[in-house]
Amino acid sequence: MVTSVSSSTTSTATTATSAQAAAKAAAQSLISSLGSGSGVDTNSLANNLVEAERSPQKAAIQGKIDKSNAVISGFGAINFVLGNLQTAFADLKDLSDYSSIAPSNSQPSAFNVTAGGNVLPGSHSVVVNSLAKAQRSVSDGLANLTDKLNNGNGFTLNVSVHGKPYTISLPQVLTKPADVVTAINNSTSGLKAQIINTGDPAAPNRIMVTGPTGEVNDFTIESNDGTGHPVPGLSFTTKQTASNANLVVDGVAITSTSNQIKNAIGGVTLDLFSTTIGTEGALVDMNRDTSGVKTKIQALVTAYNDTMSMLGVVSDPKSTVEGYGATLVGNSTVSAIRSQVRGMVVSAEFASGSISALRDIGVSIDKTGKLMIDGAKLDTALQNNFDDVVKMFSNNQQDQTKFSDAPRGIAGEAYKNLGSLLDPVGGTLKTLSDNQSQKITSYQKQLDALEARMAILLKRYTEQFSAMNSLVGQIKSTQTGLKSSFDGMMASYTNK
Repeated sequence: MVTSVSSSTTSTATTATSAQAAAKAAAQSLISSLGSGSGVDTNSLANNLVEAERSPQKAAIQGKIDKSNAVISGFGAINFVLGNLQTAFADLKDLSDYSSIAPSNSQPSAFNVTAGGNVLPGSHSVVVNSLAKAQRSVSDGLANLTDKLNNGNGFTLNVSVHGKPYTISLPQVLTKPADVVTAINNSTSGLKAQIINTGDPAAPNRIMVTGPTGEVNDFTIESNDGTGHPVPGLSFTTKQTASNANLVVDGVAITSTSNQIKNAIGGVTLDLFSTTIGTEGALVDMNRDTSGVKTKIQALVTAYNDTMSMLGVVSDPKSTVEGYGATLVGNSTVSAIRSQVRGMVVSAEFASGSISALRDIGVSIDKTGKLMIDGAKLDTALQNNFDDVVKMFSNNQQDQTKFSDAPRGIAGEAYKNLGSLLDPVGGTLKTLSDNQSQKITSYQKQLDALEARMAILLKRYTEQFSAMNSLVGQIKSTQTGLKSSFDGMMASYTNK
């Protein structure tokens, strides 16, 4: 909802009233100057004459600029609400928008279930027999981490990962246990190393080397002191062998080098934590979650009502909404958009089964022109006729764009039509706003031309009044001289 403050119509009227007052003040000042006799202030006189001519013309042009700015504001407000409406339709136009699945798992401690897109509803059995494990090999005990290995001389580690050899060299200056860990971690072998503390009083520190999970990542690691012998303290013993995860999904045996199993159930990811309990394993149900679709339909209803409300605000001559109220009174574009948007929600072009239009799922237009939702009817339609609802909105299409020519469904068709209005390059609203901007540019040029003419007029008045003032001064001087002469003559005749 929006709050009311003032309208563009009131602003324009205020501008005109101010201009009339300015013109009246200029005229009064002019009359006052003309009545001041020989002591005329020619600068004020010239400026008052110019202002009396400028004010009404400037007010008329400024009124046109204000009106065009108001129209641009009105179209901007419509653009905003239509953008929200397009987003609401976009959330319902593709088949994947309806693939919300809420999975349930009878043994969540054994594995986690994540449903992706295009997952079909249904029940599945999952038996986890073993997890994928990584090989872990541990070095001999090391008494002191600050001591250099191999007496400080350089040495190599010969690594083989599932038969592929790697040579890791440690130079003379980098032979401490921490240097060995860094060299292994920085190698391309894929192995990772760390120092562990076993608590052995004599030699508590060991280097543990771990590979990726899976049988194909088994490895060997041997040190060479440069003479073909192991480096003291760097003989490695395997504590855990690499193995694969083994599970049975819906009776199908599956082997994986990772504990993250993808698409054993279409579109589903299983993250394994432990083996399952019992010979039957865990039951995984893929339940359709209609709450997400219901939320999207509710968002569509809100966006539609917001759009209709805004179209009413900009076209209502009595609206006092700040910024855009009454900015498009009598504008035919508003009526055309209102009709087009209404047609988007009453279309029955994409009927499917028992669902022929939005009213069949509980979404209808009330007597005030607003969309309303019958929640119970919508829930029933989503529960019993879900596929028909999907087809009505999306026509079972995917990744629809404004350029596609395939039958689109209600949401896809509305998304395309709104795109024609909202296109930032050649859309209807952009074109109409640009036209007003061009008018403003033209009006501004008229203002500039007016100011140029007034400057010339002021200069002419100033020159003319200056000349007049000079002439009046000369006449007054002559008058004063003649009066003095006559006074002298009269005095001589009258002896006064």
